[in-house]
Amino acid sequence: MGYVFLQVALYGLAAAAVGGKALVVSALIVSKATAPGRSILAFTLGAAAFCVLFASVELVLLAESDLRAGSNVGAFIDLAIGVLFLFLGVTAVFSRETPEREAARRAQAEQAASGAVGAMLVTGVVVQLLNIDALAVLAGGLKEIGEADITVAMTTTAAAVLIALMLVPYYGPGLVHLASPQRSVHVLGRLTDWLFSNSRMAEIVAGFLIGSIFTLKGLQELL
Repeated sequence: MGYVFLQVALYGLAAAAVGGKALVVSALIVSKATAPGRSILAFTLGAAAFCVLFASVELVLLAESDLRAGSNVGAFIDLAIGVLFLFLGVTAVFSRETPEREAARRAQAEQAASGAVGAMLVTGVVVQLLNIDALAVLAGGLKEIGEADITVAMTTTAAAVLIALMLVPYYGPGLVHLASPQRSVHVLGRLTDWLFSNSRMAEIVAGFLIGSIFTLKGLQELL
């Protein structure tokens, strides 16, 4: 059981590491929303609802498959995740950042972060849908849970831990705001500026690092 949760932690942290879009929106909510706490909660709940639905469907499909019967499905899922991230890393290497593109991304993020509390539920779902690389990692983590010989209660707990770790970029800025309401605006503002200025490098590092880990993991399981 401990091994399962170790794997879940790996996948959850990897998914969180590529949640830059969500982190930016959540950080901007702190400085722009009239009720930052409620807006971030709604933003997180929207993403969480989608992740729970995604996880429920995948776990049911895995339960009906022959994943536990010694097939290579799990290895191919890891390999696919690795190849996806390597592709994203290579794409980022050859992309060219311009002030206009950065300004456009900032404007989109600020617009997403300035909605009413109710609208933030929808924003959470949309941002999670756009974060396809995090969803790919989520699928890999759910695969680890699905192929483990554990009870339904443990399966539910492991999936909840996976989703909670994955969503750290959504609710993390909210926790910072709760801890220090005055300083959080300045700290998260600097974080947002850094993310916008270094988004290409972050994509390259995450793409090659996470891509290599999951590619090697998939190949190791196949060989």
